[in-house]
Amino acid sequence: MTYTGHVQSGGIVLERKVDLPEGTAVRIAIMPIPSQEESLVDQLTGILPPDIDLEDARLKYILEKHK
Repeated sequence: MTYTGHVQSGGIVLERKVDLPEGTAVRIAIMPIPSQEESLVDQLTGILPPDIDLEDARLKYILEKHK
């Protein structure tokens, strides 16, 4: 499972509520802050699950629309 969030007051705040059992091990990966020069594909890489093909027709349409 992958969840997104941000740092607030030195702690990690998830974007949505997640119920995990006490003591659950987690891994935190620091995401780069996208620059204006990065393409949408670059921004989505690492956020979308690795099994999603960025050349999928619907994603291709979205990527073209937001160039």
